[in-house]
Amino acid sequence: PDEICQFFVEELQTSSFDVLIPEANYDRPPEISIASYYTRLFDLWLDRYGPRGVSMRLPRALAVAAFGGDTHLESLGYGAQQTSTVLTDGSLEPLDVLRYAGTSHTQTSLNIFTNKLQQLVDEQLWREVFNNSLDLPSACRSCEYRDACGGGYAPHRYSTENRYDNPSIYCADYKLIFSHVFRR
Repeated sequence: PDEICQFFVEELQTSSFDVLIPEANYDRPPEISIASYYTRLFDLWLDRYGPRGVSMRLPRALAVAAFGGDTHLESLGYGAQQTSTVLTDGSLEPLDVLRYAGTSHTQTSLNIFTNKLQQLVDEQLWREVFNNSLDLPSACRSCEYRDACGGGYAPHRYSTENRYDNPSIYCADYKLIFSHVFRR
């Protein structure tokens, strides 16, 4: 994170950027823990770059979520995941990053030229992700970080066995990250 921040802020003179959580799920788990990377990123933002007016979306959202605020992100915090995607050919799909679950996972028969955008909410996958974002897995319901994490981002909750009815594949990492953010 030190090198990424230094490059974006010092070399590119960027005053606003984001560092996304890597795509992973139960069928394609991450190779390493992300906790140390994102706690360091948070510290850099809090101590060095935030005071200089540099906006980093994820570290700021982590702080907001840790104290019960609305992050305005579907990837962090408790709330309905309801993003839709319109592809360049006009095809309508649920959240595009759900494709990480497999080829044609998000494919529907809907198209912006022949269907109303609102029809997407009747698609099985869209409803499944929406419902699971509000009805959290049992492991998440009693978690101290339930509201901050919200069970995790839908693409990170997927498994062939349970579909989206899992906590985030990054659950253990998020617990470490939120604990650190709260202490800071």
